[in-house]
Amino acid sequence: MATNFTREEAKMMDQQDILRSFRNEFYLKNDGVYMDGNSLACLVNAPKRQLMSY
Repeated sequence: MATNFTREEAKMMDQQDILRSFRNEFYLKNDGVYMDGNSLACLVNAPKRQLMSY
């Protein structure tokens, strides 16, 4: 079942998503859309923060 959403509808759904805060835990470009079939998913920010704290 395919559903087509406008960019505005997608942004509204993102604003209402209860898991939205977890977005900050991943390295994502602000001007793009992440579309990767890779099972490893997006890179996480935690290791970089840990390395930078030394």
